[in-house]
Amino acid sequence: RLRYFAARDCMDIEGLGDRLIDLLVSHGLVKNFRDLYALSVDQVAALPRMGKTSAKNLIDQIANSKHRDLAQLLNAISIRHVGKRTAQILAKRFESMDAIAAASLDELANTSEVGEVIAKSVYDFVHSEAGSEVIEQLKAAGVNMRSH
Repeated sequence: RLRYFAARDCMDIEGLGDRLIDLLVSHGLVKNFRDLYALSVDQVAALPRMGKTSAKNLIDQIANSKHRDLAQLLNAISIRHVGKRTAQILAKRFESMDAIAAASLDELANTSEVGEVIAKSVYDFVHSEAGSEVIEQLKAAGVNMRSH
């Protein structure tokens, strides 16, 4: 999930590839999305084959990802049946994560190109304990929850 989260069509965190994600996880520095935003330059620089400059560049890229559009975030958090196109549609229609969370199942389903299956998946995610926790953790980390 971290690999997908960091991908170009998602949060677009340049420099955060598979090898580095594996290192961050194996060293116990990252377990979830929120942990990415809590990393320090010193923590990353201490990893094998990482220097201070590379670490600073990565931390800057992670910080920059906080400003991505809601559509990229919706795609990044891996809601079942929600890809790039559906994320764009939902972001345009509802404009904020709070509005998506407040929407009824019918409101979601009546969104152009969404339908009942996707609407149920989104609704279930934002109302589940795990989904709510992901959203709250990212909010607390300062990640943008609105459309630009």
